[in-house]
Amino acid sequence: METPNSFGIVVNNPNYVLPGGKGHNFQTVFSVCFDFPDENLELHWNGLILNCSYKYEVPQMIYDVLDTLRALAGSEEGTHKLNFGMDTVCTDWDLSWKGEHLVIRSNWEWAHFGKGMKEALNERAELVTTTTHFMREWHKLVELLVRIIKRSRLKIGDWHYSPAYLAETNALISQKLGLTVAGTKNRKA
Repeated sequence: METPNSFGIVVNNPNYVLPGGKGHNFQTVFSVCFDFPDENLELHWNGLILNCSYKYEVPQMIYDVLDTLRALAGSEEGTHKLNFGMDTVCTDWDLSWKGEHLVIRSNWEWAHFGKGMKEALNERAELVTTTTHFMREWHKLVELLVRIIKRSRLKIGDWHYSPAYLAETNALISQKLGLTVAGTKNRKA
């Protein structure tokens, strides 16, 4: 079902700072936390690697990633549309899944990751993997963000994408994957 190296996330243990005070939203908070613009999350797509900056791209991606993970964890079958619209990449992903079978059909509007990258991505537009693998890969990033929020003691306004929403999404994904939630002393989610 899954092709080798079709999808992956490499978190790379980035350096971050722990700002105090109050942040307006995740984008602002993580732009401040990841003060090193040359540190990247690696997104592996059908054998291609896209380096996404923790300072710039990741804060813009996290909203869509959280909603997508919640959709996958909440239903054994369904469809979901994800859109990343950033300065370096703009792509639409149409996800459809049934049980463990996940198909992502993508359209890459632009990808400023080197000459010919947009064309190469569109030539490999369909990605087939498992829902578990896809969620497990993104879960690494969610876990990192939960740890940063907890350690920083930042106060973020009461809005849809709050630290509580991030923590709830982490717990939901962890439960679906049968993982222990960070900070729960070996209790299952």
